[in-house]
Amino acid sequence: MCGIAGIIGIADAGVADRMICAMAHRGPDGIGALHGEWFSARMVRLSIVDPRGGDQPIYDSTRRVAVLFNGEIFNHRELREELERKGVRFSTRCDTEVIAQLYALEGLQAITRLQGMFAIALFDGNMVHLCRDGFGIKPLYVCQSSAYSLLFASEIKALSASTAFSARVNWQAVVDNTVQGYPAAGTTFLQDVHELAPGTIMTVERGSERIACSTRRFRTVQFVPDNDRDLDANAAKLLTALDTAVSRQFACEASIGVSLSGGLDSSAITILAAKRGATPVHAICVSESTLSDDLEVARHVARSYPVSITERSVEPDEYVGALADVAWIEEQISTFSAIPNYFLAMEAAKHHRVMMSGEGADELFGGYKTYLGHAKDAQERLDRVSRLSARGITPHPNIMHDLKRLAAARSDDEHAEIVFDIYLHDQLVSNHLQIADKYYMAFGVECRVPYLDDIFAGVALQLPLEHRVNRRLGIQKVALKAAAASLGPVACLAAMRRKLGLPSALGTMHRSLLRPPFSQHRSIYARSLGAVAPFTGIYGLAFDLFAHIFVKGRGERPHTNLVADLLREGLTRREAAALPV
Repeated sequence: MCGIAGIIGIADAGVADRMICAMAHRGPDGIGALHGEWFSARMVRLSIVDPRGGDQPIYDSTRRVAVLFNGEIFNHRELREELERKGVRFSTRCDTEVIAQLYALEGLQAITRLQGMFAIALFDGNMVHLCRDGFGIKPLYVCQSSAYSLLFASEIKALSASTAFSARVNWQAVVDNTVQGYPAAGTTFLQDVHELAPGTIMTVERGSERIACSTRRFRTVQFVPDNDRDLDANAAKLLTALDTAVSRQFACEASIGVSLSGGLDSSAITILAAKRGATPVHAICVSESTLSDDLEVARHVARSYPVSITERSVEPDEYVGALADVAWIEEQISTFSAIPNYFLAMEAAKHHRVMMSGEGADELFGGYKTYLGHAKDAQERLDRVSRLSARGITPHPNIMHDLKRLAAARSDDEHAEIVFDIYLHDQLVSNHLQIADKYYMAFGVECRVPYLDDIFAGVALQLPLEHRVNRRLGIQKVALKAAAASLGPVACLAAMRRKLGLPSALGTMHRSLLRPPFSQHRSIYARSLGAVAPFTGIYGLAFDLFAHIFVKGRGERPHTNLVADLLREGLTRREAAALPV
């Protein structure tokens, strides 16, 4: 696990150094550098696999191929054994070398054989290949600053720190965020900064005068239901697959813990982890009160299995004091609803280098109320958005396309399948996976997500709709709940509990942001965009934090008094402060 960054097309060590320094938190154990005639790249390392021998860059046997890698390959042992049978000799035990040796033999076909979470930079002569895993668990951003160079990095702040990049607000993303709660897939709140799409390889090729960039998809994640309508059989297959995923992701040379909210998703992971060995599993819970329902279910898990719990209570002044740091970590116009992750990751760093999380289960099994919605609801939303478009406020074409798909659904079941498709490809990546990665890595902790393990997801993606959500009875996560039933009464209790989610842990504190002084804030940076977004209250403060940190401040970590300074200036400033356009 690490952070990677670089500039391709121009060899500029100074740019690469500034970029990686902006992500030093992602790799406290070392720094690696790679230089070529037409590139400069860097990485910072969090040692998980082969701590002594896995320093990057890693080369293949011929030293033709060099690899910088962020993530974990969970089938690297099987791939290593296969390569050794073919005569390949390894100099380390790390999964990074498996990538290099496999690519040297098979080319880009090697990427399709990797099971795990990854963002990879492969350097091969006059080509550089940037690769991202199929679900988009590990972030990777790119910015082509000119016809001559391209920047890449694990976090946006590294791009903002680069002198080769001019940071500007992407106003289209601001519009899209107002419509759906996050930017259109692949876009960010900074102009010209894009996410590499999940399951994609971007190839940058050196030309005589400029670089040429092309992309190809090597994996598309989608639901392909089979004809098996036997719920008990599907639940058994799910449980076996989840047990396998937890076991292989729990196998770790570093200390590992579990995020436990008291809900079904995290409770099932914790119970399976606890059943796999004699050593007690360490779980971390976050709440605003020792009397919370979340903690009570978590305590039931701990009393019934070999699980020890660290309970992290958050005080109101801590919550407010974290707002600026949260904006810096999330790299977006934050809703601040994910702040519990901040305190969870902070506590985790005191105990572990790796944490297991339940991310992905909601998108695979229909954990949100939207999955039980109706096509007529989508039509009403489309009508509202169309009225905005008539006033010159037009969402991204992809967002409009999705709204029209939902509104055109011929049945509620078809509507649900479209919601599954949209959330799996957009919301999961933009709203959950990126946020989880950045929170944990801000404190030097790796986050693993067994629900998105290739083995488990392969089973879940074959489930028929009625085993994900029962629309007639209003039951969500049908097959996952059936699987959890065989884990015992405590798992059943977690399955029956009303979905609250991790953000509910600090719900009262979050609602305080809707009251003064936050509700009185008027944005100091927002341009006159009419009704594009409500640049007042907590949204206005979130926008100001983003603009101040990533446009004006070039991604530097904010000082502790920034929120108070912005609130004060918002009450007195008469004109919007200037931003680059």
